[in-house]
Amino acid sequence: MKQYNDNEILSFRKTCFVRKGGRNFQFSTISIFTKEDGYVGFGIGKSKYLSKSIDKARYRAKKNSKKLIIYGRKLKTYYKEKYCKTKLEFFPTKNCFKAGGMIRKILKKIKLKNVSCKNIGSRNIYNIIRVFVKFFIFTNTLYFKNEL
Repeated sequence: MKQYNDNEILSFRKTCFVRKGGRNFQFSTISIFTKEDGYVGFGIGKSKYLSKSIDKARYRAKKNSKKLIIYGRKLKTYYKEKYCKTKLEFFPTKNCFKAGGMIRKILKKIKLKNVSCKNIGSRNIYNIIRVFVKFFIFTNTLYFKNEL
């Protein structure tokens, strides 16, 4: 049976530095890697060229992927996590899926069912990803303790 790997770009941005010789552009890309087994990883790539930044982000996402026990399951408990000024609250719900912006994309990719997520504070994409990494660590330890 062939494994299904999925690598999707969550966002990219272009920055410009004006110098003596003209304008210098730089690209930044954020990517998410998911695998059928339940492996999920995030990667950030930066380069002067868009294609190179995408390649770097995909490589780092695959390299940083970790096993996620909650992949494709339902959330059982309320959870609140913060990083700097970004605060996310995860609520278990009965038959709905509510989230907005970048959070919605991430929750769909990890196939988490019946969850509602509220973003309070900063909407910085990099901080949201760091909060999700903390959330993954929490859920893995929670489910591991419950299964023993």
